[in-house]
Amino acid sequence: MRRALAVLVFFLGVAAPAWAHGGAIEEAVEALATAPVYVEPGASPTLTDAEAERLANRIRTSGRAIYVAVIDRQNDPAHDVVHEIVGGLGRDGTYVVVAGGDFGVHATEFDHEVSEQLQANANARPNDDLAGRLNALVSGVERQTAPVVEDDESTPWVWVAVALLAIAVVAAAATFWALRRGRPRSTDALPPPA
Repeated sequence: MRRALAVLVFFLGVAAPAWAHGGAIEEAVEALATAPVYVEPGASPTLTDAEAERLANRIRTSGRAIYVAVIDRQNDPAHDVVHEIVGGLGRDGTYVVVAGGDFGVHATEFDHEVSEQLQANANARPNDDLAGRLNALVSGVERQTAPVVEDDESTPWVWVAVALLAIAVVAAAATFWALRRGRPRSTDALPPPA
């Protein structure tokens, strides 16, 4: 009986932090599906409602897909937590997690090194101004060049033009060959048979 109780206590001790961790992540993913900024109630450090709204408005007007989650410290580093949110939301963009003051950044539109640099810059700033750190990070994302997206509608026209050019070349060659073949040969210029 003691052994069963010990096993139960062990599993509850291991599972409880996982449940708490999953809840914050799930809430953030759910909130970020409809808004660019999520602030977990009770997170420390945090944003005021006004700061969160100003940041959300700035993100909306930037024209960039940026998702910010401010949550309480988790068992995993913020960089790992941000990957869970990326997987949960499943959209392209730049993801920022502030977990207990530590930043995690992941972008689907930039190289990994750029995300790491943005994360390092945010973590290097003073901890007393979370809104300032997030605004600086959004500015850093805005300065990055997004990859060029090809216009899918223009691609078929290129292939149509190539096909028409190929048909024109084949038609010109066939016409030239037919004209040369249909000409009567002049036998005056040929030497007499020996």
